[in-house]
Amino acid sequence: MWMHRACFASDEPSLEKNHPIIWKLWQSINQSLGDQYVIEGYPEGMAVSATDPFWTAPPTENPALEQGWRVYANGQLDETIKRSHGVHRDTIDLNDNQSRTILYVANLEWYPTWFGECVFYPDDTDGVSGDTQQFQKGYGQSRDFKIGWMDHGKIVSPVPGRIIDYDGRTLHTTRPAAIWAPDIRKVIAFRVKLKS
Repeated sequence: MWMHRACFASDEPSLEKNHPIIWKLWQSINQSLGDQYVIEGYPEGMAVSATDPFWTAPPTENPALEQGWRVYANGQLDETIKRSHGVHRDTIDLNDNQSRTILYVANLEWYPTWFGECVFYPDDTDGVSGDTQQFQKGYGQSRDFKIGWMDHGKIVSPVPGRIIDYDGRTLHTTRPAAIWAPDIRKVIAFRVKLKS
């Protein structure tokens, strides 16, 4: 794959049952954020064969919740392998103000010169930048998003143990790791919703 991934769960019950260590990590993260989330956000599709049973998400306990990966690990490769990653949204429905993505930086060691930052872009509602993904057609989420300049957004470094919590509708990408980084940047992603 163009991005190393490990899939864990579709919802909280499947995470607790199949990956108790990641479940305990999730409980700790959620508690540190005020216990306001449940793993019921937009599921992530995996860029592999849909017919491969290995990549099929476990059924959800709640039949109203769409089956799909909501807890998984991403490994960001270095510049020689992963030169770019498209600007995208985790939550496509712009009216959904409940879904969020929470990342846990799982590397035990990382340094600023190893790169791998999350880059968050503002929406460019006035079309000032002129970028509507015209150079990204066919690569991931090509949905004519109006993307603003990243210096008007935010760059978040992958500090070991850092928790990154953001609105799933936020335009973002991840920089590749540096070619001299001795490891890939690793995060565990949780697709969540605010509790009702």
